[in-house]
Amino acid sequence: MIRTWLASLVGFLGSGLALATTATLQDFAYGLRVEAAGTGPIWELTLPEAVYRGVTRADLGDLRVFNAAGVVVPHALRLPRPAEADAPPTVDLPVFPLYRHRGETGGQVLRIVTNERGAVIDASGAATPLDGNDRVEAYLLDASALERSPRALQLDWRLGESAGFVATVTVDGSDDLSRWQTLVRDATVAELHAGESVLSQTEIRLPERKAKYLRINWPDALRKVELSAAAATFAPAAAPVERRWLEIPGVRCGGEPYCYDFDSAGRRVVDRARLIFPTGNMVLRGSLQSAPEPAGPWHTRHFGVHYSLRRDGVLLESAPVELLPVSDRYWRLAPEGGSTGDPLSPPTLALGWTPHQLRFVAQGEPPYTVAFGSATVGAAASLLGTLDDGKLEGMRVPATASEVFDLGGTARLRTSPWRTWVLWGVLVGALVLLGWMVRRLVRQLGPGTPGSPGVD
Repeated sequence: MIRTWLASLVGFLGSGLALATTATLQDFAYGLRVEAAGTGPIWELTLPEAVYRGVTRADLGDLRVFNAAGVVVPHALRLPRPAEADAPPTVDLPVFPLYRHRGETGGQVLRIVTNERGAVIDASGAATPLDGNDRVEAYLLDASALERSPRALQLDWRLGESAGFVATVTVDGSDDLSRWQTLVRDATVAELHAGESVLSQTEIRLPERKAKYLRINWPDALRKVELSAAAATFAPAAAPVERRWLEIPGVRCGGEPYCYDFDSAGRRVVDRARLIFPTGNMVLRGSLQSAPEPAGPWHTRHFGVHYSLRRDGVLLESAPVELLPVSDRYWRLAPEGGSTGDPLSPPTLALGWTPHQLRFVAQGEPPYTVAFGSATVGAAASLLGTLDDGKLEGMRVPATASEVFDLGGTARLRTSPWRTWVLWGVLVGALVLLGWMVRRLVRQLGPGTPGSPGVD
């Protein structure tokens, strides 16, 4: 008997909670239909801008995908990652040995000639060996022609009389051949032979710091090894992510000059910003802030100077600033002094943002509906978001979206009390039922009864 009552309690409580938490199409303000030209287990859609203007949560948690039967299907949201292109070809660098004279002075003998572009055209003459006491102390590499910093150096050498070696070298960098800075300390180079097997370490990884000239210091352990060639290798270039721009007219905030507010009317992932001025010759100095709500809290995203200067028909404007990704709707330029121009002409704030890619499992029959905009629906976890692109290769189908249409209407953007009342009703009913069960159990046991049959 008691087990029957407990099962009834659990079923009643579970059905009530399901009623209070299960999402339906009518729980969302807006929707759009999704179509695909092909067939596949996973559909992929770039979210239209209208979605960002309709959601109530910055993490897009109030978004679901329904099939034709009105059943929610698993989905995941991701920001596009930069696609890696092929690595640029390696570039052979001119190599010049630098000798140290072991004679009376003990100093370094060196003469280097460069052209007007800074390329080394001669490192001979006094830099050649003077007698048998001289040896190579370092190798100079001319990297002045490189347009980007290399990721690594690939070395080649001649062993000469050496049977093999393991040594460490230091790489310095310079832009003028007089002031040098250490880039890499104790980089290991090696070539060891064991029968027909060869173990070699010919690559030296470099930091992301461009230098016109590189110098590899050659230790005594390598005095019998001659560096014959060096090549610069580069990391694959990442293709830029497609970024969209939204322009927002500014509105004066308060009575303070040069203070402007901007309402983006959505919750996009923003990582770039710039100010566009209606008239030339304007300089604004201050902090660019953002907030999730009009009342704040406000957080500084960038501090600096934004300007637009025109002279002799030439316009000079400040470049877009890079921001850490943020999904706040409201923006403000708070002045810090030093601004000039007409404060009655508000600038326009241009925000650079990247739309999400929506992926969902094509379960059930189409058409599929993306529903969004709800003050009562929370985020839903999905294992689909844990799968990397490699595992989904060949399974994704590109999809397109229709125009936005109403589902439950704008009333769904505000909190509705009925779900709260349903949940409280379920809890109160469960407590009443539990109290009744306890009272019934006490009556069955009776006072002073050490045990009672039928309790199980």
